[in-house]
Amino acid sequence: MIFRAILAAVALFLIWMVTIRYLPADLDTSQTLWGENLIHAQDYLYTEKAATDLAIVGSSLSENLTLDQINGRQVHNLGFSGQGVNDGLNVIVGADKLPGCLLVEMNVIMQEENEQFRKVVLQPATNLAREYLPVLRQRYQPVGVLKGIVSGKKTTKELNDSLQDRPINQLSLDLKIKDYSQGVDRVELREVLVALSERIRWLQEHGVQILFYELPVHPKLCQAPKAVAIREGFRSVFPPTEFTYILQPQCADYSTTDGHHLGERSLDLYSDWLKQEIALLLK
Repeated sequence: MIFRAILAAVALFLIWMVTIRYLPADLDTSQTLWGENLIHAQDYLYTEKAATDLAIVGSSLSENLTLDQINGRQVHNLGFSGQGVNDGLNVIVGADKLPGCLLVEMNVIMQEENEQFRKVVLQPATNLAREYLPVLRQRYQPVGVLKGIVSGKKTTKELNDSLQDRPINQLSLDLKIKDYSQGVDRVELREVLVALSERIRWLQEHGVQILFYELPVHPKLCQAPKAVAIREGFRSVFPPTEFTYILQPQCADYSTTDGHHLGERSLDLYSDWLKQEIALLLK
């Protein structure tokens, strides 16, 4: 009886290994924000990377940027929901190859590193198993795959037709206005940025081009004390004479859902704008 159970389990495992080979590459199999972050991290770790590839590290503000390729270079997005720049940097450094160019989000720089996420993503033994057995990756969990198949995927035309900036959540905006009006502890900010600079300079020494960028937010936040302090902090630790910045575009040209996150249409517009700015810098 036990032998039959083991045999059945092995058979199902092998069948699933074959099945996942025929799933659409862009099938959304995420079930939670944590699981979605794991999928993005594992996709980066196990995908083939060229020396000219670009990578993005940031928060949920950057997570859904629609950047796939720029000047023929593949773009890997490591913007994580509820997490920040350092979590993406951990994945970058822990991978087998470094990207040719790294885009670093400036907006949410005070987010602490998620130590548990780092341990889960960069565990050597399980990583080795997942590299050779894709069926063990977060992306291919049966429940997630079933959810993705049932949900389906809209066509490009349907997506373009449905892109709308929904009305802003006023309560969320009010909370962010209050937070941004209080500024930021400049000593703590400098400590965070100095620690970041050690990692950034290490990447530079290994040939990675660094680009800093700041996404547009609600106009009432763009020049608020907190935003200004973060901007000035970056330029103090990463002088514009040594580092390249993609300046924040006019915030009034974009709409957010909560003061921070861009609406669908605005996100698409900003992604197109950012792509053009990056393309110019990479020429």
